Amino acid sequence: MGTDVLKRHWFAFFFLIFMIPLPVALYARIASPLQLLVSEVATEVLNSTGVPVLREGNMMTLPRGVRMFVAERAAACGS
Repeated sequence: MGTDVLKRHWFAFFFLIFMIPLPVALYARIASPLQLLVSEVATEVLNSTGVPVLREGNMMTLPRGVRMFVAERAAACGS
């Protein structure tokens, strides 16, 4: 066993780190900027395809008053 097993299965052991849930404070600090980034990218993509979009934070307003909101994934935070 020992170092031979570790050399062979290092990736599997390293990947187990992702099973540890993040603290809520850290999750919020990561999720909020990512939501803003995704809404900014989505706005740029829609504008480049000819769909006019107004972005306010992570809320996007399309023509005819259609509003889209970039929300965090509920299952990721334990809900």
